Amino acid sequence: MPPEPPHPLRRRFIEFQIRARARPGRTAVVQGILSGFLFALFWFAAMWFDLVPSESFDSAVEAGFWALAMGVAFGATMGGWFAWYARRADPEPLVAGTRAEDVLAARRQLEGGHLGGPPEIDRLTVQFARQMLRMPWWPRTSGVFFALMAMLNWTLVALSEGSWIHLAGAVMFTVGVVSLYFCNRWVVRRRAAAEEVLALADTGEAPPAPEQG
Repeated sequence: MPPEPPHPLRRRFIEFQIRARARPGRTAVVQGILSGFLFALFWFAAMWFDLVPSESFDSAVEAGFWALAMGVAFGATMGGWFAWYARRADPEPLVAGTRAEDVLAARRQLEGGHLGGPPEIDRLTVQFARQMLRMPWWPRTSGVFFALMAMLNWTLVALSEGSWIHLAGAVMFTVGVVSLYFCNRWVVRRRAAAEEVLALADTGEAPPAPEQG
């Protein structure tokens, strides 16, 4: 049975993902540039509207220079991180000509933890399963970090020693703690499905996909 064609908008999004993952180096550069630009824009706006201490800046040009410097440093850091992450999670990038229908069908097989489709879809399913298990995942470390940062910022707000940025940080990290709980449950299910797929691939037994009904 041929893969079900995705919605046109979803097809475009998947094709964009395929092109990005087929060229991880260029994608990391673009991500670094965008991250640096947005970071610099945020800090320039914060200094321009006096949202952060800016007494040391005599002019908008000087504030813009420091915002640009921080943006370049942040962009270079994020670009390096994205490049490392792509090499770790996806040492075998997708081929640029991979069909969106095959990617969607492979993702559905991975969610169900089974094989049994056409050879190309099974191959993609196994590749996505390996990517899932290679992805860095530190649930306890990230949970403790977000919880500590939330407590620190709420403490500063309660003692009336924090500014608006501490209130924003307290809300952000509190939301992060709750989000991590649900995200980690989702990741556990996906990793279990990926392990099932790789176990089937190792044994060479690919039972047919369960019937849809």
